[in-house]
Amino acid sequence: MRHHLQQSAVLVVIVVAAAAVIVVVIVVVGVAVVAAAAAAAADVVGVVVVVVVFVVVAAAAAAAAAAAAAAAAAAVIVVVVVVVVAVVVVVVVAVVVIVVVVVAIVVVVVAVVIVVVVVVIVVVVVVVVVVVVVVVSSSHAGIKKEGTGWKFSELFH
Repeated sequence: MRHHLQQSAVLVVIVVAAAAVIVVVIVVVGVAVVAAAAAAAADVVGVVVVVVVFVVVAAAAAAAAAAAAAAAAAAVIVVVVVVVVAVVVVVVVAVVVIVVVVVAIVVVVVAVVIVVVVVVIVVVVVVVVVVVVVVVSSSHAGIKKEGTGWKFSELFH
């Protein structure tokens, strides 16, 4: 798309430059024709012919400039359309990327929450099992307090 945009810009520059060159050449030739004819022909008929030739040359220059301007306008329209399409594509891609990132963040947060919940459940279950085992074994085993700790004399009664 960028290459197409560059081609369109180059086309606009070429068309405008060509139109400018055509206008300059026609005006220079027309002025030279008028000057030569005015110097060569002192009579009114010669001057009228020279003026008519100049008007025809100027009209041709104007037509060429109009055609070049129309081509440039068409190229500018193409460039504008390409730029608008490029902007729309960039915006759509940006929105899609943002949505994907948000979804990925939500998935990660949900996964972290699930892991935390599972860890809490496992810890609670382990603590409950340990407490139950200690309580059950202390009620069945002869646990006696000795000094600073417990002595399990009969763990499995």
